[in-house]
Amino acid sequence: RVDRDCRYLFINEQYLPVFGLTWEMAVGRTIAEVIGPAAWREVEPRAMRALAGERVTYERVYVDPAGNRRPVQVHFVPDVDSQRNVVGFFIMSVDISERTKAESALKAARDLLEEAQSVARTGNWSIDLVTGETTWSRQLYRLHQRDPALGPPAVEEVLARYHPSDSPRLRAAMRKAMVDGNAYS
Repeated sequence: RVDRDCRYLFINEQYLPVFGLTWEMAVGRTIAEVIGPAAWREVEPRAMRALAGERVTYERVYVDPAGNRRPVQVHFVPDVDSQRNVVGFFIMSVDISERTKAESALKAARDLLEEAQSVARTGNWSIDLVTGETTWSRQLYRLHQRDPALGPPAVEEVLARYHPSDSPRLRAAMRKAMVDGNAYS
């Protein structure tokens, strides 16, 4: 928790090792003194928004004293007194390393799928059976020479693209998926 001067009034014990500090070294110091002038230039506009009463959330990569890079999501939540005056703000930092790794792995898998579909000249589509919204892969847009800016076609248009003898089987599989709640392919 910091006051209106961005001076730490309280720091969670879990937060201190991140900056290589002790309680005595941090409490009473400003954010700029704790994180350094370069990082403060990035943080200051967000701190000012929090002091103006706005909740602020952002992500950044923090480099700890040992040189380890750690992605964090930071939340600034205004601290408001009984007269609704902003008297400072709370800082909550969450290590998002695992989420970032998972997002990178997912992107890599999507990129591989895209490349495989391009080589195989195939694509895929899906439908949200609750909303009826369809989603097309990039390669499917290319195969059907459809501008991605148009978005995917409606489900009836998708079904019309199948051979007439395949359409009843596909419709039956979709109905079954709606009833059972299972995916189909």
